[in-house]
Amino acid sequence: MLFTAVALNPSIDKMIIVNNFKVNATNRISDSRIDPSGKGINVAKVAKTLGEDTCCTGFLFDSNGNMFEEDLRKHGIKTDFVWCSGEVRTNIKVVDPENNTMTEINNAGQRVGPSDILKIKQKIEQCAQKSSIVIFSGSLPPGTDKSLYRELIEICNRQGARVYLDTYGEALKEGIKAKPFAVKPNTFELELTVGEKLNDEKDIVRGAKKLIDMGLSCVLVSRGSKGSIALYDEKVYKIPPINVPVKSSVAAGDSLLTGFAIGMKRTMDFEYSLKLGTACATSCVIKEGSKICTPEEVEKYFDMVEINQIF
Repeated sequence: MLFTAVALNPSIDKMIIVNNFKVNATNRISDSRIDPSGKGINVAKVAKTLGEDTCCTGFLFDSNGNMFEEDLRKHGIKTDFVWCSGEVRTNIKVVDPENNTMTEINNAGQRVGPSDILKIKQKIEQCAQKSSIVIFSGSLPPGTDKSLYRELIEICNRQGARVYLDTYGEALKEGIKAKPFAVKPNTFELELTVGEKLNDEKDIVRGAKKLIDMGLSCVLVSRGSKGSIALYDEKVYKIPPINVPVKSSVAAGDSLLTGFAIGMKRTMDFEYSLKLGTACATSCVIKEGSKICTPEEVEKYFDMVEINQIF
């Protein structure tokens, strides 16, 4: 069975390295790189790296979408996109190594039309029939209703695929109504979804429990340099970060979710799955840009992960 990653709003990530970046001033670029990216693209690459038979679907655009297909196929990933008129958005990430900051300037993306939305629903149904896992991740493109993830998850549920969702705000609230197996917001996305500021771990747990109360089995909250918090089977787990030099956090959350989903598919051991996801995320952050984990690094970091049940 396939592992399917869905990228409805992929992006070209342009990473710019600026030492001591200043607002409202002239800044000098010391280095830069361009990657075909987006959360669904990152998920597909991690899944393939971990040995899954992987397919990536979603929307691509005829002006510059070919670079995504070429990149995915180079990694041995099957592709089955809906092609639309227009161009894939470009997001800019300004990394300041001196101050350890990253400033993101994200484009909303290319608008899609009603016929494109109908096609993606048909495509997801076809993919779900052949998939054990489907991961939906990222924002929705302009022109789509906030209920689109809910509708697509319902299609997957009817086909018996286990669904994971990584988005935020109204799209997440709507998606939860279809009861995916798990969701993975970061702290800011969780705040947007529950509509309140979450200042500490207790607040985050309380916010995540609100999502559980909406009918979910599992909530995994990624917290960047503070690690992650997970809720499952009426238990709460805290996973502290591994102490490594961080070069980029761009694909870390995607790596965490993908490793976790694959661990659950293979073992249904929750703590094992958290360790696998954390090892994938750790392997990701030690690299520049949106480069993802390697099997050797995942194996190395796996045994270094601590899982603490706090409730």
